[in-house]
Amino acid sequence: MRGEYWMEILQKKGVEAEFLPIKAPFWKNQRGNGMVRLSGQNIDEIRIRTRLLGGGAQGGNARYETNFKIYLDRPLQAVIKKAVTAKTRPIWQKKSMGVSWGKITDVEWIGGSITQALNQDTNLRMMILSVVQDETEIRIKPEGKSIVNIRKQEPEGRLSGSVDEFEAFDKIAKQVREIATTY
Repeated sequence: MRGEYWMEILQKKGVEAEFLPIKAPFWKNQRGNGMVRLSGQNIDEIRIRTRLLGGGAQGGNARYETNFKIYLDRPLQAVIKKAVTAKTRPIWQKKSMGVSWGKITDVEWIGGSITQALNQDTNLRMMILSVVQDETEIRIKPEGKSIVNIRKQEPEGRLSGSVDEFEAFDKIAKQVREIATTY
C-alpha cells in the first residue's frame, strides 16, 4: 500500500488528490513509496516511506512511515513549535494471565498544549484507537520554519490506510492550524 492507494481512498471520498512518485530517498536506508498532494483539506500532503532500522539491508527490521504534512502560511515561533509537539501513549488493558500486555483500550496524547484539546476529543481518541496497533507510534512535530508533520510509524506488513484514518489525521491537522493561528 503506497501513495497510489492513498490517492484512490481520497478520490473516492471526493478529496482532490494528485499522486507524485518519489524517486530519490530522503535519507540513507529508506525507500520513498510516493507522495499525495491534497487541495482544500487541513492536511496538505501525505508521504509514505519505508525505513530500514537496525542492521540495514542485512537483517534490520523495516518500518512504514506515513507522514501527514501541514504547510502553514507563516513561520512557526518557538512557543508554537513547543505547543504543537506531541505523541501518543497507548493505554493497555493487562491480560489476567501470561506475559503479554493484552490490548490497547485507549490512547493518550502527551507533549505540548495541543494535547489538552486532543485528549478532550473523545471521538478523535476513538478514531485514533482504531488506527493504533501495539507497535504503532503517532507523533506531531514541527519541521523547518513553517511545516508541521503528523507521523504514523508502524512495523512493515502493517501499513494501513482508510477514509477513517484520513479523517482522524485531518482533524488533528485542524487543531494544529488553530493553535498556529492563535499565537
